[in-house]
Amino acid sequence: MKQDSVQLQVVKIAVGSAVLSLICAVVFIVIGKFDISVLLGLIIGFVMSVGNFILMSLGVVKALETGDELTARRKLRTSYLIRIIGMAVIMAVSLIVDFINPIPVLLSVFYVRITIFVLGFFEKKKSMDEVVASTEPDGHSEIEEPEEEQKEDEFEKFVGSFYKEPKQKKNNKDNDNGDPDADTVGNQPDRK
Repeated sequence: MKQDSVQLQVVKIAVGSAVLSLICAVVFIVIGKFDISVLLGLIIGFVMSVGNFILMSLGVVKALETGDELTARRKLRTSYLIRIIGMAVIMAVSLIVDFINPIPVLLSVFYVRITIFVLGFFEKKKSMDEVVASTEPDGHSEIEEPEEEQKEDEFEKFVGSFYKEPKQKKNNKDNDNGDPDADTVGNQPDRK
């Protein structure tokens, strides 16, 4: 995975988180509750959300560099655990101390997800607009297929593997040997 791609994603997340922090600040101003504790909460929340994304990106890049799937998974799990504990501590401190408003800190947990959703929406809309604009009246598209095959980014492929359930292996030998304890639920023909 290219380092430039990671840096571009970090910049997008930082901008999105800054916009969401400003929206949160405007809401506090409108309701008349903006003070120094809200400002501290906004700053801490922004740093926490962007810092979490940066650490996650670096963790994924380092895990991919190992070349070994098992080692990579361990590194990712360790990184995830450390980041979650760190964020939990920051949120707990913001709930305990009086000079930090915890609401902006707690809301910042959602900044990255919201930013990714909004960016994805606009990127899909942009690509759809390009397709519509490039379609001729007779229904033929002027868009040519790219010369090189579009491959899934290693980062997306690796991270996506954590969200997929493992496929069940069908082992016909175990089910055909007459063992009554063998799992044969999915291998018997429908009898209706």
